[in-house]
Amino acid sequence: MKDFAQRLRNEIPDEIRNLFINAVQKAYDTAIDAYDTATGSNNSTFGHDLYWFCVHELKATAEPEESPIELIRERPDFRLKIGSCILACHRVGTDPGQDIATSFPNNNRAAGQLARSNFIQMVLPGFENDGPSTCRGIDELNIVLAHIGNPNDGVCSIYLCVPIHEENGRIMNWGHSELLWKTDNLDLFTSSTQELPEEAPIEPATVRLKPRKKEEKTNGGDL
Repeated sequence: MKDFAQRLRNEIPDEIRNLFINAVQKAYDTAIDAYDTATGSNNSTFGHDLYWFCVHELKATAEPEESPIELIRERPDFRLKIGSCILACHRVGTDPGQDIATSFPNNNRAAGQLARSNFIQMVLPGFENDGPSTCRGIDELNIVLAHIGNPNDGVCSIYLCVPIHEENGRIMNWGHSELLWKTDNLDLFTSSTQELPEEAPIEPATVRLKPRKKEEKTNGGDL
């Protein structure tokens, strides 16, 4: 099995990771400023706005001429390229205590294609039914800049994840996930790697966050 953690460390250095963290944080700030329940805002509208604010901020990281980040496309499915990695960005949950191992985008089309592409590259031709235990290197590694947050608490945590399993177009398993950033007072594990698409146990989390606005929460991701 390809060492996902080492590959991400080699291809996405700390300065790039910090750019991504700042971009997501700025997107949340903008989405929270635009969020107003008096005019009909809810978790769905927040998630939709947040997705496009993230696209706006992440696209800006590719604009400097000397940037190693390349914008592949903005629509219909936003993608950046860093080295041999193809990056998408999705909110995967709203609850500060959610476990990234069981948190995935609600998108049932483009996000699932990321996992499918990784899986196909991992499995030798003719051995598709054997799963990724018979594998080879992945030429272009699809990764997800995954974040958890809501309009009350803002961004709670940000991760780099490698999807390797999908069902009906939806990501169902991370082959590897690592924490890039978390808000204070959250007790989260920092890294997880799995060889096969199996469900990981949920770890307890301690949350001490002061709500900013009242809004119902759902635990799923969005766009």
